[in-house]
Order: sequence, then structure tokens, then C-alpha cells
Amino acid sequence: MLSALLGQLVCIGAVWVACDRSLKTYIAISSLNKDTSASAVESTTQEDDQAVVPGTRSPLWRRALSKQAFKQYLAILIVFAIEGFVVFGLPRLTTRFFQDLFWGGLMLALISSSFYASIHLIFRPAILIRVEQIPKTKLSKVHREPLHDQPGWFFLRPRIRLPVSIALAIGVLSSAYHGYMSVLPIVAAAYVMHIVSGLNFPRTSIKKIFIAALSILLLSASVGCLAASIETHFFNKNDTPDEEKSDGPVFFSPWLGKVMNLFSLAFAFISPATVIALSLRFEHSISDVSASHPLPKDGHAIVPVTLPPFPAPIFKTGIVSLILAIVGFYGVTLVYPPPDVATVNSAAIIVTLPVAFAAMAAAAWWTGQFKAWFSYSEDWFPKPAETSQKSDDVEKAEEEQVVDDLLDAKA
Repeated sequence: MLSALLGQLVCIGAVWVACDRSLKTYIAISSLNKDTSASAVESTTQEDDQAVVPGTRSPLWRRALSKQAFKQYLAILIVFAIEGFVVFGLPRLTTRFFQDLFWGGLMLALISSSFYASIHLIFRPAILIRVEQIPKTKLSKVHREPLHDQPGWFFLRPRIRLPVSIALAIGVLSSAYHGYMSVLPIVAAAYVMHIVSGLNFPRTSIKKIFIAALSILLLSASVGCLAASIETHFFNKNDTPDEEKSDGPVFFSPWLGKVMNLFSLAFAFISPATVIALSLRFEHSISDVSASHPLPKDGHAIVPVTLPPFPAPIFKTGIVSLILAIVGFYGVTLVYPPPDVATVNSAAIIVTLPVAFAAMAAAAWWTGQFKAWFSYSEDWFPKPAETSQKSDDVEKAEEEQVVDDLLDAKA
């Protein structure tokens, strides 16, 4: 089980890198909205001192039965139908070779994309970033562009980084195929960096993430207990004849299953890493260095390579709590050995999520910032309609003020 411990410690290092990059991305995106936000704050009232009344919103039941909602329901049903066919139908219709080919290709694409993003995060080149609204929607899209005049490693160029990532993914799958599993934890670490650093929520808060994470934890525990009960009471492997065992569905090879299990290990750190990254952004927002970043030019902002140091006790407590939770969990496995490493990786979320939340809450309470920390929220992309309306009100007020000044001067 020592290999599982080392793999989980590598994922904690990936959490640190991803939180740092997420903070820098948020700084760049928020600087793009800084001027607009200032205009919106100034235009809270109209000329006649009446508050700006927001547009009316249709009731929840009407939105739930709208045409757009039914399109979303249909898309969700199609996705679940495809997933159900792949998981339950495909093993009954194909051979193991086709299963290995299908899932191996999927793992190759997923691991390559994770390596492609993580290589860029580890070497930390400065990039340009801009936000663009998707037409006919209220969603925003983040565009990242490299700085062409910036010196750096040659394999950070997209044309070179892509084949390097594919070659690394092929090497990882080949090593797993030949039974060498020591390099597999880098897959989970790369996936953690890829997901956590790229989470750009339109609007989020620690309170919402806490409720969502608690729901996920309870759901995972309930499903696990239910599956264990069903397997114990309804499926007795000792009573199954050998000829019936051979007639079941054909699944992929065991080495591919070990590769897939790494993503359950990554999920055990993605959930706590989300609130750890949010806590780091909270501590940056209340520090003295939050107002020292340059404003963007020409609609672009630069994601900084380094940041001035600032106190982050809650963030550091979250990282240390993950290390202590994993080491303690490893000690428990020495006393009560699990069946295999896959069980340890799947059960890690039961330890990492509550321990990280409890430790950061205790650190926030100890520093006297619990109320501000728990109620902290972010608005990555302001609503375009609301912002434009308030900006128009400001421009109209300024024009009318100029006219009044001219009339006073003539009088």
C-alpha cells in the first residue's frame, strides 16, 4: 500500500500547483471586469434618485417547462443513454480486444489532454487572456493566447507540446500494459491540475461548494453501502457454476482497469481542492497585494507568472490537512489491510473531503475570519445585460451633467 500513499502525495502536490494557477487566472479575469464593475457600482441609482429596478424573471415552473429546458432534458437523456450503452450494452456485444481498443483510445485521449495542460502549468509561462460572450447565450468563454516574444522551453509551443503529451500518454499505457504501475500516479496528478486549474465558475461561493461536496460525499457513501449490500445478499460467487461464469459480459483487461482507477483517485482530491483554491483566492482578496496588479490593455490581461507573497494560513492548513489525512489513512490500512490498491484510491475521498473542510474551517475560526470565509463568493463573469444597462445609465447621467454645467455657465 506504500505505492498508493506515494501516489496520493503526488496528487497533493498537484493540488498546490493547480490552486496557484487558478488564483492567477482569476486575477487576470477579474482585472478585465474591474472597469465595468466600477461603472456598475456608480450607477446604483438613476437621475431621479430612484433605484434601478432589475428586469422581471419568469417563475421557476415556467422556466422548467420552457422549450429551452426540454432541449436540456433531451441532451441529458441522450448522454445517459450513451453512457448506459457503453457501460452495460457494449460488453455484451463485443470482444475483449474491441473493449481494450475502445477504452484504451479513450484513456489515451484523456491522459494526453491532461498532460498537455499540466506541462503548461508546471513551467508557468505568462499568457494573454480575454473573455468573450458566447452569441445568443449568457455564457462567457475564456480565450488563452501565448506571448509570442516570451522566451521559454521549446516544448511549450502547442505544435510540439501536443506530440510530447501523446508520447507520454503512450508511454504510461505501455508501462501499465507490461505491469509497471509505479508511473501511474502522475496520470492522477496531471488530471487534478488540468481540472482544478481550469474551473471557471460564473458565480460560486464556499457555502455552495460545501453543500455540494457534502451531498456528493453522502451520495457516494450511500451508493457504496448499497452496492456492497446487493453484492453480499444477492450475488454469492461460490454458488455460481463455472459454465455460467463464462457466459457473462466481456470487460476490458485488468491493466486498463488499474489505469481507470486513477481517475477515482484524482476525484478524491478534486473535490477538496476546489474549496482550497477558493480559500486561497479569498485570502488574496483581503490581502494588501490584491490592489497591486496592473490593469489590462486592449481587452487582454496577462496571467502573471509570480505573485507577491501574502499570508494564506487557511490555504496552507488545507494542504497540510490533506497530507495528515492521507498519512493517517495509510496507517489505518496497515492495521486493517484493504483487498487492493483500487479500494484505497476509491475510499480516499471519505477521508480527504471532510478533513480538509474541517481543518480550513478551524483555521478560519482561529484567525477570526470564519464568517467572512464561509460567506465568501465570486462572480467571475458579470451579467452582460445588467452591466450594459448600468453603464448606459452612467453615460446618460454624465451627458446630462455636462448639459447642466453649460446652462449654469451661460446663466
